[in-house]
Amino acid sequence: MHAATVHAADHCDGARTDAGQPRGGSVANTTTAFDGTYTGVATQNISQGDTLDVARRKRPDNLQNYSVLPPLTIHNGLAQFQLLNYTFQGYVTPQGHLKMVTGYGHTVDGQIDNQGVYRAQGVGACAYTATWRKSA
Repeated sequence: MHAATVHAADHCDGARTDAGQPRGGSVANTTTAFDGTYTGVATQNISQGDTLDVARRKRPDNLQNYSVLPPLTIHNGLAQFQLLNYTFQGYVTPQGHLKMVTGYGHTVDGQIDNQGVYRAQGVGACAYTATWRKSA
């Protein structure tokens, strides 16, 4: 099994301000070592107060809470999952770093470990931690 940890990006558009943190993979910088299906095992809304700014407005009051995460699949190094009519996708690097974006400002960014668990934080209108475990 392989696992991953995802860390929250600093901006809703997925840009990172910490230059030392690796960016996501690409077609030229990926691997099939992490290919498979990952089942969602835990998620938590970590949004606090009005700390997130959405298009120059305070965060919405109706933050989503998810009891079940959708499956995450990685095929030929390309990771994808769908949530709320958005497709998150990105390439995993040979070192296991995985950054997925929707193209609409939502970002999930993290690291796959050798236990098959993908622990993540995602940022969009809200902030979440999430965990997937490789199941196939």
